Amino acid sequence: MTDEHARQMSGIKKGGAMMKTWRERIAEAERRRGRSIFWRFMPWPFTPWCWPFTPEDNELWLKAKTCPAAEVADRYGLEWWRTGELFDIGMHFGRAMMRNDVKRARRLLDAIEDRALELKRAQAG
Repeated sequence: MTDEHARQMSGIKKGGAMMKTWRERIAEAERRRGRSIFWRFMPWPFTPWCWPFTPEDNELWLKAKTCPAAEVADRYGLEWWRTGELFDIGMHFGRAMMRNDVKRARRLLDAIEDRALELKRAQAG
């Protein structure tokens, strides 16, 4: 599933425009992390170090309707208030974000999607 397709299926909007998916946000964090190392290791001209996740990412993770678990639950048509397991994994996702652990955040997003797919199959059957 492409990011554009996921964004359209989730229907999550911010300010009248479609929001980025969490997969897109993680990809951006990886790019920021890849080019951002402490200034003392940078050749001239110095470029400032920056955190991989933005304050907006942190704000969206804290909201029940825009967190990764809600995005995935909406995409798969699950009743998100009944999918506590997704939100449990989402709490670990938030801790990975706070620790700026982009790789772990990506793995946890994959785990949320895998569990949502299992729940979708169980709901259909």
